[in-house]
Amino acid sequence: MAHDAELDRLKAAQDLAFQRKQRAYDAQDAAWKRRTGAGDAMNHAYEEKQRAYTEQDSTWQNLQRVRDNNGPRIDRLNAQQEAAFESMKRAYDSASAAYDRRDGASAKSYAEEGRRHKEEAQCYVQERRRLVDEIRTAKARLDAIKPTFQRAKADFDSAKCSFDSAKADHSRAQDEFKRAKADFDQAAKAFKARLEIVRAESSRKKSDKHALAAKAGVPYGYRDKVWVSTDSDGNTNIYFGGAGQPNGPGHGHYVLDQNGTVTYKRGPFDPHGTQNFTDTDSRGSTLYNSRMRSGSRPAGAEGIFARRDGGREHSTQYYADGYRYSSDTDGSTNTNIGRTKTSARRAPTATHLRQTQKTDRLRRSETPAALILQGFSLYNDRMQAKQQYILARDTIDMIRDFADNAEVLEYLNGFCFSLARITEENDVVEWDSLASICDQRYFSLNQGDPKPLDAATLDALYNKYEQATKTN
Repeated sequence: MAHDAELDRLKAAQDLAFQRKQRAYDAQDAAWKRRTGAGDAMNHAYEEKQRAYTEQDSTWQNLQRVRDNNGPRIDRLNAQQEAAFESMKRAYDSASAAYDRRDGASAKSYAEEGRRHKEEAQCYVQERRRLVDEIRTAKARLDAIKPTFQRAKADFDSAKCSFDSAKADHSRAQDEFKRAKADFDQAAKAFKARLEIVRAESSRKKSDKHALAAKAGVPYGYRDKVWVSTDSDGNTNIYFGGAGQPNGPGHGHYVLDQNGTVTYKRGPFDPHGTQNFTDTDSRGSTLYNSRMRSGSRPAGAEGIFARRDGGREHSTQYYADGYRYSSDTDGSTNTNIGRTKTSARRAPTATHLRQTQKTDRLRRSETPAALILQGFSLYNDRMQAKQQYILARDTIDMIRDFADNAEVLEYLNGFCFSLARITEENDVVEWDSLASICDQRYFSLNQGDPKPLDAATLDALYNKYEQATKTN
């Protein structure tokens, strides 16, 4: 599938939306934990308040029972004391009158009666005091338990306030997560829609390329794997059969002019030369050949013709990019065609040398990374299913081995994403899922809050590919 800038932009937007969604989810989860903790504290405070209330209510009910029981009795005792006091007073008055009458016997009798009424009144007073003390004791117990209930009530009110605040924070975090999820879903939908368009366009172009290759007469086995370009003269160049890619080393090359006529045909690994032009025989030899190099004309006429030993003619054509094409002619055909470049070759940079040395060492090792590099260097646009399974299995080993290395995870994320795009027409491996796992772990490492790898998914995919390599 061809590179698409809009698809890349939508993928980046989807990744950013996913990261925002993950942050919102983490914030929501943290807010939920705070809310749960505050709820537990509030429930505990409520239970303490209820226990204190129950105890206070029990003490209050006891006070009420004591008052209900002792109150009427105290009233009766007051009345009985008052009656005994009046009887005592009358007896003493009668004793005093009998004494004045010199009636000693009566005075003594009345005096003894007065003392009996006095003792009776004192008994009533003592009983009343006992009942009053019972009421006071019950009230004292109630007064002692009241502060406990008030403290428990205050603790509950404070815990409820904290819970309400945590609940509001969780509600806000939940709303933010919903918005982030909606944005991610929209970004994912846009990415998927664009991906379908790009795939459809890629399929259409592939169909067009197949038809063009068929028109040019490209062998049938190569028609699904051609690379097509159009030069400034309107000629259409079709490359196929190269090593690793259609225009790789040893490729075949057909050219169609603006009228759709095949003017150049060279099969894979066939030699270059004017013999590949379809009208060479009728043309004979030439010293200035505009079709010597497809897609470009010579820059000028200087130095085009030179005499060689033995009178043999030699032609050299120069191009603006520094390349030159030379050939000999015997008067009928051009032979010994060669290509050189006169511009100096730029020396490799130190960074390039280090990267090349590092890659070479990795290729010579026996690590999963080496296997991946070796497998990718041999990759073509129709990698066999078994090759994909083996590459995916080794990639999972690398994800596990380098789970704490953000640099490697970032590389593996791009690696898997690229393979997902490349193998869409033969996608037997969930490369997008592997890329997502790498991206999530890489992002959490960079944020300083590492999230564990999705081990369940990795294990399931590994077992699936392991089994597939055995059955394919």
